[in-house]
Amino acid sequence: MIFFNLLMLTTVICFVIDVSGIVDSIESMLSRWRGKPCRLIKPFSCSMCMSFWIGLIYVLFNFSLFNLFLLTLIVTNAEQITNMLVLFRMLVSKVLDTIATYVEK
Repeated sequence: MIFFNLLMLTTVICFVIDVSGIVDSIESMLSRWRGKPCRLIKPFSCSMCMSFWIGLIYVLFNFSLFNLFLLTLIVTNAEQITNMLVLFRMLVSKVLDTIATYVEK
């Protein structure tokens, strides 16, 4: 059960940080506000870092070495999870374009 919870947590974090574009929006807003380029610090702009720290907080409630191992195993695949989310978005877009083209004919 904890494996699926950590996997879902990492997937949501990867979506929010890497796919949704919220990090770029916040950085551009801060850059305009300060008048010079600025970047968010590492845990807030890195899906792997954020997944680890939030997952660690989650694991601390049911701490065991096995749960910590599961966390590190899932977090190290954050980049692949992001790639799967992007692939899924492209696939859905292609299917919707195909349906729209079919309906127009």
